[in-house]
Amino acid sequence: FRRVNPTCLREDYTILEKIEGQGRFLGCVLGVRTLEKHWWGEGEVKFYLDNDTDFPTLCGTGLEDYFGSAWGIGEFMSPFLGCPLYLEGENKGENGGSRISLYRFHLEDPIWFHTSLKVTVQQLGGAFIEADRERLTDGTLPLTTPLTDGQTFTLFERQDDFSSVAYFYLDAPEVPSRSPFPSRETRSADL
Repeated sequence: FRRVNPTCLREDYTILEKIEGQGRFLGCVLGVRTLEKHWWGEGEVKFYLDNDTDFPTLCGTGLEDYFGSAWGIGEFMSPFLGCPLYLEGENKGENGGSRISLYRFHLEDPIWFHTSLKVTVQQLGGAFIEADRERLTDGTLPLTTPLTDGQTFTLFERQDDFSSVAYFYLDAPEVPSRSPFPSRETRSADL
């Protein structure tokens, strides 16, 4: 289990810290509590296999895509992936407050590793330029690339409350072992 609230700006959220050994990534459950308005799911899920450093072996196209959805995500469930909880924040404006739960299990599309594995996701959101031009140009929403003429949608770095549980098989016990599981109070603080 991991939880970071808020996530760090311009730093990928780690779903699974680097593990050493041979094994199989089984999947994960991800919780998101948005801390501001705007779309939150543009970050790429990245799998650093077998001592990848700068670039991952596997890299997705967006968070909602990895969990089996796309534009217009809502609640849905299937045996291996889904979004069983999608609560839009009371105020779709400045405060965000949406709560989302997502899952993906790699039973039919296994991810094997031989020496190591680390799994992360970028903290990227998206905004329509005309609706948020002031916040996009004054730096309130940190852009990933400069705006260009004719562009209608852009990506920006964001911070939210992310939590996750990753499941994997490993050929031997981890050394050193993971930290003890946090208390319920710690896991659910500020929810």
